Amino acid sequence: MSFLKTVCVDFDGVIHAFISPWTQGCEVHDGPVPGAIDFLHELERSSLRTVILSSRVNDSGGEDAIRAWLKQQGFKSYQTIEITATKPPACLYIDDRAYCFEGTFPSMQEIKHFKPWNKR
Repeated sequence: MSFLKTVCVDFDGVIHAFISPWTQGCEVHDGPVPGAIDFLHELERSSLRTVILSSRVNDSGGEDAIRAWLKQQGFKSYQTIEITATKPPACLYIDDRAYCFEGTFPSMQEIKHFKPWNKR
């Protein structure tokens, strides 16, 4: 499938609120970011391919934990949605730890003081 029809959504901090400290990949402690599950359902109804990106997949039981969490949150396609630790080609990446590059590189000060939206 074409990267022009793929939206890649980060799991921790975007779908999963990720308020509690990290323990291990197979443990997902917090609820969803408000609107996250509705957004995933909306993507699912569109003609866009949805991919969830998470480094948890590299940990034993990480992908299963994400699927179980999605099921618990009422996401209907928890069994079939693509979940990966490898960043796929996509037309859009939604991530809480990203800098939107618009032709100007961030300063070292901006990099050192960067905080995701839920830590500001």
